Amino acid sequence: MIVSAIDGRIRCVEPELKKNSKADAIEKSMRMLEGVTSAKVSRHTGSLLIHYDNAVTSGRTIRRLINERLKQSGIGSGVHSLDRPPVRRYVKFGLLGTITGSIGFLLLSSEQWHYRVGTAFLALLLVHVFQNRRRILK
Repeated sequence: MIVSAIDGRIRCVEPELKKNSKADAIEKSMRMLEGVTSAKVSRHTGSLLIHYDNAVTSGRTIRRLINERLKQSGIGSGVHSLDRPPVRRYVKFGLLGTITGSIGFLLLSSEQWHYRVGTAFLALLLVHVFQNRRRILK
């Protein structure tokens, strides 16, 4: 699963990289890709860190190639979090917007709108808790 992606750098974490004998081959195959300046597999953390040149290739291309290489090696689910819609981000912005709106309507003495926006905040909070249930229950 890709856990971090900024221009020029992508980090992918797959627990199977810790014990898989193909990790070195994956690292070498990623280094050979056009635009990749470095690739490093950490067996300790089960992660693959790739640095690439934005002028030569795009992050989307690198993510696609990571996905292909891992699937070819039989590693990972092939579903990468950064390729999905950013639902978590929308929920967080929604939480921020609704709590701000709820407090604003409270200060404006608009009890009806304070209640409505507060209800939306609680609904988003439930979604947020559901999304993070594994971390919460640790």
